Amino acid sequence: MRRVYKELLKIGITVLLFYLLFRMVPIRKIQMYFRSSDYRYILCAFLLFYLYYFAFAFRWWYLLRHASVEQSISLSYQHILISFFMNNFLPSAVGQDAVRSAYAGGKDRFSHCLGVALIDRLTGFIGMLVLGIFALLSSVQRIKILSLVYTILVLILILLYVLLTLKGRFVWLKKKLLGIRFL
Repeated sequence: MRRVYKELLKIGITVLLFYLLFRMVPIRKIQMYFRSSDYRYILCAFLLFYLYYFAFAFRWWYLLRHASVEQSISLSYQHILISFFMNNFLPSAVGQDAVRSAYAGGKDRFSHCLGVALIDRLTGFIGMLVLGIFALLSSVQRIKILSLVYTILVLILILLYVLLTLKGRFVWLKKKLLGIRFL
């Protein structure tokens, strides 16, 4: 019986919060904006939104597979959606990594999957770095010397990363990250 009261209290608080939130929202203006918008752009935005999550889930699945964690792509996609949702409530991106690691590894392989999440963060960082280099290279004439110095430094870092990767020097990093016991 106590559990029923607890659930009713949760529902009541949720309804109250929704009421407080939506009483300040001008519904007529929102309807006007939706009527005047071009639905092709909205459809394209939704497609790109879910395509991004699919690419993210594919990368997560690929990294898990190489870390000997078997999981389907559709299950990885579900875990990514859940983790992005939970990222709104848990602090920083740590919550997102913890949630998807918990779903992928369960209680037994949580630490292993959290190491995979750190490797995923590292690959995301490298991707952002490459995009930043292309952005800097496209605007060298505007920014001139400072961007050229930064570009050269970043290119040296990328060259160092590529050389270490080709020689297999990052195997120790993978073993170290996957071997960390977080809990």
